[in-house]
Amino acid sequence: MATVREILEFKEKVWLGDTILCGQISDGTRFYYQLVDDVLYLKFQDYETFTRIPGKLFRIARVSDSILLHTRESKLYKVQFIKNTPPQIVFFRDIAENEHYGLDGLLGRQIGEDHSYYRISDEPDKGSIKVDLTEKELEDAYPIGIHRGKIVYQRRVNDLRLSIRHPSANCIIIEHEENLANSRSEGAHATAFLGEDSSPLIYLINIEGKIMIFNTETLGVAALKRKPQPGDTIKNTVFRWTNIVGVHDGTITVEGRTLQKGCAYCVYNASLPVDIMGSEAPEAQRSPVSDKDPILKLVSLLTGKEVDMAQWGKIAHAINAATSNATREEVKKDPVYAKMAEMQAMIDKLSNKLSDLDRSSQQKIQELERKLAQV
Repeated sequence: MATVREILEFKEKVWLGDTILCGQISDGTRFYYQLVDDVLYLKFQDYETFTRIPGKLFRIARVSDSILLHTRESKLYKVQFIKNTPPQIVFFRDIAENEHYGLDGLLGRQIGEDHSYYRISDEPDKGSIKVDLTEKELEDAYPIGIHRGKIVYQRRVNDLRLSIRHPSANCIIIEHEENLANSRSEGAHATAFLGEDSSPLIYLINIEGKIMIFNTETLGVAALKRKPQPGDTIKNTVFRWTNIVGVHDGTITVEGRTLQKGCAYCVYNASLPVDIMGSEAPEAQRSPVSDKDPILKLVSLLTGKEVDMAQWGKIAHAINAATSNATREEVKKDPVYAKMAEMQAMIDKLSNKLSDLDRSSQQKIQELERKLAQV
């Protein structure tokens, strides 16, 4: 289990409106966007634009330096933020009938027996990655992102241990027991996942502000939280974290909601530690698959070559499948396991209700604001 280090010091606070969302490009420059009826407000550097959306909006997705508008007419429009250039909505492509919307800026499609996923900002024929695991092998894991040509799945488990593994050539599975931060509304999808191809690190954030970090190369894991400050109260601290905006030059930017200014949203940033994965002993940081490192070293010594991790993932997956199925079934029959599963289901149900209440409150606040504006 990775020890949670409460060391992050959030020094900047930028207030957002109830419906304003935030992103950032690769150099850390932020952009803001807001949907008002069928008009999209964009702010980037000194540019501010108001543009009518060409169609009825279904979803907004943010991927890296772009936002994608998915309309009910099955069309995708794209806004890319480029320095010293006013942002504008441009047609990207039509959505095919066999495509379906996934979480966190993903699209998926089915062709025959093959199922694949890709970023909503990619062309399906170029960025599509085939799912090379069966439903039984995936169990209840679901895709949350794309990283370095692999589909990233997450699975919630009744275990305090964080883990990451490569069970196949095209898939990564992350396991944790956290209730991840989620979108503010059905129309604007903020994300709890961040994974840029320029870095081996994947970041997740839960609703309590715990930032989980997974290294796809070393399979190391870490967990960070905000450092408590003198004078902290429920009124002046974040009670619900909603989004990872980005990571740049050793600084992480996140979004949360406070009880101040009518439960306003804020953007904060904090410097990440130089030893981001922590200084614990390797055994305390490794996930189950990485415990086989001695075998990898032995194979390297015998062959004189580095072991291909994708191939090792297939071997490890076969070993796990052959040795753990019976044990897993036995665990599921345990009455303690059943009770834990029941409690987890209750927690999930309560979390969903809180999300619904959150959306309902936002709608009521917006309605009141409209009425006040008419007075």
